[in-house]
Amino acid sequence: MKKQYVFLVFLIISFSIFSQDIDSTTIKLGESNVTIAVEKSEKKDKNKYYRSEKMLGDHVYAHWSGLDVGVSMLLNSSGGTTFSNMDFLEIDPAASWTFNVNLFEHFFPIARHNFGFVTGIGFNASHFGFKRNYVLHFDYLNDTVNVSQDTLWNYSRNRLLVGYAQLPLLFQINTSDKLTKNVHIAFGLLAGVRLGSDLKRKASTSGERYRYVERGSFFLNPFKLDATIRLGYRNWGMFASYNLVPIFDTRIVEQANSISFGLCFTW
Repeated sequence: MKKQYVFLVFLIISFSIFSQDIDSTTIKLGESNVTIAVEKSEKKDKNKYYRSEKMLGDHVYAHWSGLDVGVSMLLNSSGGTTFSNMDFLEIDPAASWTFNVNLFEHFFPIARHNFGFVTGIGFNASHFGFKRNYVLHFDYLNDTVNVSQDTLWNYSRNRLLVGYAQLPLLFQINTSDKLTKNVHIAFGLLAGVRLGSDLKRKASTSGERYRYVERGSFFLNPFKLDATIRLGYRNWGMFASYNLVPIFDTRIVEQANSISFGLCFTW
């Protein structure tokens, strides 16, 4: 019988430990009553931020780490979308997108949680899809871009992909220290360095398929600097960025600055 009592006590203690609503348990062993007290664990307020809820990052009030998905366009020196000398820069917005993976973040408070600076590390992939069946040849010896239009093949993909590592410096405003009430806005700069770039074409005609991939610098600037703004509620938001430094070397390619906007999800 003693073994049964010991087993019963073990079950009750285990149940009491994992239950947050029981303060004490009384059991009867023979002619004696035994009371086992269990300390209640504190419940989290779901409205508040908690450090453990941040997957990657050093401060709960920052809203940088997460995913951004949006569309991109190229603008000329006057802010328009047409390019008189190099019309291959008139890209198709439906085939052009930007994708950010923002990893590490840190919030430097100025006035508690309401105002502060945000920095971190992220990666960007900018995808520029050309409107027409352009074939681009980059002559690195003579610093020229030779452009022709293919009339034989039907292109299903004709794009330039550029990857960057980027570092934000943002000023952020939080309206509340509670997750379910907080509206946050951040604006500032994104400094980036180019990691790589490739040119890809896929086409078909009369049952035949054609695929071409080229990796190179394509007269792209090695660095970028974007002005950006982010607005969100809880973990969802919107972003917009404008490239202050031209995408290409302006001594070779006509000035083109990218603008992108889309949705973001932070964790």
